[in-house]
Amino acid sequence: MLFKDYLWGTPMDMMYLDSSLFVFDERNESGLFHVIELDRLDSIHSFGEKGQGDNEFVMPFDFQLINNTVVGVFDLANKSLYPVDLREVKRHLYKYPIYAKDTIANTIKLIPTIYNTFVAQGFYDDCVFKLWGSGMNEIRSYGEYPYKDADEKSIENRLRGMAYQGMIRSNPSRNKFVYAVKSANIIYFYEINPKDLVLVKKYEYNYPKYITKVQGDARSAPMAPDNNKTFISLCTSERYVYALYSGKNFKSNGLEAFSGNIMYVFDWSGKPIKKFVLNASLTQICVNRNDRELFGFSNMREPVILKFRLNKF
Repeated sequence: MLFKDYLWGTPMDMMYLDSSLFVFDERNESGLFHVIELDRLDSIHSFGEKGQGDNEFVMPFDFQLINNTVVGVFDLANKSLYPVDLREVKRHLYKYPIYAKDTIANTIKLIPTIYNTFVAQGFYDDCVFKLWGSGMNEIRSYGEYPYKDADEKSIENRLRGMAYQGMIRSNPSRNKFVYAVKSANIIYFYEINPKDLVLVKKYEYNYPKYITKVQGDARSAPMAPDNNKTFISLCTSERYVYALYSGKNFKSNGLEAFSGNIMYVFDWSGKPIKKFVLNASLTQICVNRNDRELFGFSNMREPVILKFRLNKF
């Protein structure tokens, strides 16, 4: 257990980079972001404020690697990706110039690639992903949101996408990514090429139960309360994808539906490698670079960070 006496609020995401843990905690009085140096567990660097001023964030929504020491924070309110350099944070320097800005409506996530391009995910009319050039000029569109039958396919793509929200993570080299749905047993594996995205493998084992609501320009797709949560946290290394799984629904389990003790491991071809049954339920996970240590948040009355040793597999 790391920093068992530290008061976390509501940790929403975590990543491993630069021998450190980066944590987004939206309800923490010390700041939005927290960096734990794993080679010196004597302090936590807490920083970041909500607001519209310089070096403030309106709606931090998604987090992706820019390089081995920099996290990209995508602010949903202004469609901008901001670099948070952990080397600078550890020196108490907090400046976040805009790294990239997406001008397309309905983009919700922006992923930097090794080729100085960007993969955007959003509630688009015609696709799930867009590949952008370095000047943010669109190259191509890819995929459509899943559907189980002709009736569901008839729901407009951007509205259907609201039912298939999930997580997306690139590998540290940023030439692959994985997309996992939070409300159904669906996970896709992609390869990123200089001017193309290639779907390597997809699993679609079931589909969510939801209704759609349209009022003027407003759209939503609320889930049925007995719809099971599936993949609730993702992390990656160069070799593997780790997917934390719930399998519980809010109607029967309340907030426990947002945690799980089952973790599936895939390689980047999409091949299932191993299933772990952990001895604690977690809400977020990340793994170190050599696939030997797993870190995760567990709600043991209050959120705490646990560390697990992963045997070779």
